Amino acid sequence: HQATAARRQAESEYARAVVETDAVLQQARARLASAVAGERKARSFTRTQELRQAEDALAQAQAEERLARQEADRYAALAAQGAVAQQVLDRARTALEVAVARRQGAEQALSLARAGARPEDIAAAATKVDEARAALRIAGTRDARLAMMRRQIEGLAAQEARAAAVVRQARLILRKHRITAPFAGRILAALVDTGDPVAPGAPIVRIGQISRVRVVFS
Repeated sequence: HQATAARRQAESEYARAVVETDAVLQQARARLASAVAGERKARSFTRTQELRQAEDALAQAQAEERLARQEADRYAALAAQGAVAQQVLDRARTALEVAVARRQGAEQALSLARAGARPEDIAAAATKVDEARAALRIAGTRDARLAMMRRQIEGLAAQEARAAAVVRQARLILRKHRITAPFAGRILAALVDTGDPVAPGAPIVRIGQISRVRVVFS
C-alpha cells in the first residue's frame, strides 16, 4: 500500500509539473517573440514627431541663414561705399556665421532623426531579446526535470511490483502452513506445544466430532 501511494503521489506531481512546464514554455516563447518584434521595430523605427520637428528646425535655420546672408551682403556693399562703419559689417558677418552654424546643426539633427531609433533604444531592445532567450533556455531545462520525475515513477512502480510479489509469496506460504481438520468438531486435547517439531502425518490435536452426539444414561 505504501509503494502504491508513493507511486500515485509521484504521478500526480508529474502531471502537475507537465502542465506547469507547458505554461512556462509558452510564456517564454511568447516573451521571446515579443522581444524580437520589439527589437526589429526599434531598428526600423523613425520617430515621426521628431522627424517633423527636425525638418521644421532646419527650414527655420535655412531662412535665418538667408536673411543673415542678405544682411551681410548689403552691409558689405554699404561699407565699400563708406556708408556704414566696419563694426556694423563685422556684426552682420558674425550673425551670418551663427546662422550658418545653426543650419548645419539642424541638418545633423534631421539626419539623426531619419536614421531611426536612438542607439540606446536599440540596445535596450536587444537586451530584452537576450533576457527572453535566457528565460526560454531555463524553461527548456524543465524537460530534464520531467524526465527525472518519470524515472522516479518507474522506480516506484518497480518497487510496487516487487512488494506485490512478496505479498503473493507470503500468502502462498501462509496457505501451505494452514492446518484444516477433516471434519467439523471441537479440539479435545493438544498433542504438541508451540515450537515442537512435528513429523509429516503425526497427530497434533485430538478432535471430537460434534455432528453426532451419543448420550448414555444409567
